[in-house]
Amino acid sequence: MTSTQVKDSVNAADRLMQFASGFVISSALNAVTRLRVADLLANGPLTAAELAGATSTSPDALNRVMRVLAGVGVFAQPSSEKYALNSVSTLLRSDAPQSLRDTVEFFCDSLHFECYKDMLPSITDGRTASEHIWNENVFEVFARNPEAQTRFDNAMTNMTGSAAAAVAEAYDFSGVGTLVDVAGGHGLLLSTLLQRNPNMKGILFDRPHVVTGAQKRINALQLSERCRTVGGDFFKSVPSGDAIIMKHIIHDWSDEQALAILKNCRASLKADEGTLLLVEMLLPTDDQPHFSKVLDIEMLILPGGRERTSDQYRDLLHKAGFKLYRLIPTESPYVVIEAR
Repeated sequence: MTSTQVKDSVNAADRLMQFASGFVISSALNAVTRLRVADLLANGPLTAAELAGATSTSPDALNRVMRVLAGVGVFAQPSSEKYALNSVSTLLRSDAPQSLRDTVEFFCDSLHFECYKDMLPSITDGRTASEHIWNENVFEVFARNPEAQTRFDNAMTNMTGSAAAAVAEAYDFSGVGTLVDVAGGHGLLLSTLLQRNPNMKGILFDRPHVVTGAQKRINALQLSERCRTVGGDFFKSVPSGDAIIMKHIIHDWSDEQALAILKNCRASLKADEGTLLLVEMLLPTDDQPHFSKVLDIEMLILPGGRERTSDQYRDLLHKAGFKLYRLIPTESPYVVIEAR
């Protein structure tokens, strides 16, 4: 074996072990995110002992955790036991403009570790880990676990934060009288669009216990005269409007379930006039890295949905009575899928 072959073999082994031990990084991220370490570093570098004092943790243990995270590029390490923010860990700050703190806390939480501890049963029969472990859909698990529901809701709002402005910039809503945000969570997307379009009205539709949390945002932004909340079940019906928008909703469901939701949307829109907007990531068909491929596994393991290619969305929309009109890229990983 040549020296080049030996080097390639060592590099391959190193990469493989990084992949195999990925759960270590996820668990470490979970811990430092819950400790709000990034917020503590906002004013400059601190030693592990200083961070430990502020978080009531072991200086030695915290130093070792910070060291491994710095080693993979999450934090900077200007000296042996001193740590600082970099472009990655800045996103863990709760006050960062594009903060992903809540998203990271959700993705690295104990529920995910429980669901991902053994993927083989889901690969074998296609059922979600939630069904295997708790014998129910993950949304039912959230509903009876307030802490998990809160983490999920916060993460969805957090992820929407990076997409809302991009969607508002990419799509012209000026001709929409009333926009219905189906499964709109705490209302960040809809409130952003209403602020950008002062002549538009909005309806935020989600499960009753979810829309309660959205009312606070609507009131705080003084949008209550233009936006109302409606609680319900999109498998039964959705409110009527001139246009319906759904961000990262259809990907949660199987084709059969997604079709049921889309048909209810079709029934609520005026014939030949209404517009449907899906804000989703499009699954590429090549072998290049893309976060939608990771999300596709998240859909397999948790809710039972899937990420889709543009052709798969086209076919699904056609079956529901829509025609895919155009795909509008945004300054984010999301695409606005416009159907009529």
